[in-house]
Amino acid sequence: MQQEIKTIQRRLGITTVYVTHDQEEALSMADRVVVMRGGRIEQAAAPTELYDRPASAFVAEFLGAANLLRGRVAASSVVETDGGLRFPVARAPALPVGATVTAVLRPERITLAPAGDGFAGRVIDAAFGGGIWRYRVALASGETLLATQNNLGAAPFAPGAAVVVGWRADDAWLIADRA
Repeated sequence: MQQEIKTIQRRLGITTVYVTHDQEEALSMADRVVVMRGGRIEQAAAPTELYDRPASAFVAEFLGAANLLRGRVAASSVVETDGGLRFPVARAPALPVGATVTAVLRPERITLAPAGDGFAGRVIDAAFGGGIWRYRVALASGETLLATQNNLGAAPFAPGAAVVVGWRADDAWLIADRA
């Protein structure tokens, strides 16, 4: 039905307003999505912008699983979380050093490895989801992150396994705390 609506819309060259509470449906069908809370617009943008660069923690969590790490800007393009975790960010609004922020990390952008560069962690639990594995990982800093990995036939990390957690600097998005 979704594809049929999109086909008719394109064929007729018309604008369509489609109201749904299904986030995946909204992201897959729309050219522009409006996220509302309490009768007010939280953010209106293209689906990829909403997902990758949410304007608020509400939008980040509303559009799927999100790791929200509270902290502050420690230096130009560096965040330090309340737990003391320091990491670089590439995709961030211009914020002064000391500004309080929330870093958004999507679970699918987080990598887990048995060794290497990154942050020390321990798998709390692992859940099989068919094409993916969902993990909850406790970092040495005290934060807990959700991570997903494709099921490529490799042995999954078992609960209790020591892992190294990582992500690219441009996979973290900062949201400035509202005054």
